[in-house]
Amino acid sequence: MPIRTLSDLVTTANMAAFSVAFATKARWHAEMPMRTDISELCPWPTFDALIATGAIPADKFAVLLNAKSMLKSFYVDERGQLRPGAIQAFAAQGATLTVNNIDRFVPAIGELATAIERELCCKTGVNAYISFGTKSAFLAHSDDHDVLIVQLQGVKHWRTYGVPEPFPTRSVHMGSPPPLVNGKGE
Repeated sequence: MPIRTLSDLVTTANMAAFSVAFATKARWHAEMPMRTDISELCPWPTFDALIATGAIPADKFAVLLNAKSMLKSFYVDERGQLRPGAIQAFAAQGATLTVNNIDRFVPAIGELATAIERELCCKTGVNAYISFGTKSAFLAHSDDHDVLIVQLQGVKHWRTYGVPEPFPTRSVHMGSPPPLVNGKGE
């Protein structure tokens, strides 16, 4: 069954808990059973084709290696097109590839983002982070907006820190993270 709505994504059983957490701006986490349909939002061949065909503009794409942004000239040619070979070389080094506004380039993600926007009555934006290594792409930080993380494939240990600020007014980038919630990553 394709994922087209927020309840398809978080499951009907988890929808009430999600809604309360969203309304109160509280941290919410749900361990989901392994689902084969989730990776269908953007299967690897789709992502690979977006890079190979130049469908993703260079200004929406970035490569991070060891929490540092790489110069665009390393992976964008003189015409402003992504260079798939250079991107593959960075991936082999454990880089993280980022695509801002991926919902504009992948119809299934765009449809889901529109449905979530309608259901939650708030603007949505979707970014993709494709990690090939074990290191974090970003230093510990906070965001000035709500974040819903959906992991499509693979395994990752997510850590969250501190108490969420219900109505943040700015993003904060921290060099070293605050204490872990409950003494562990959540």
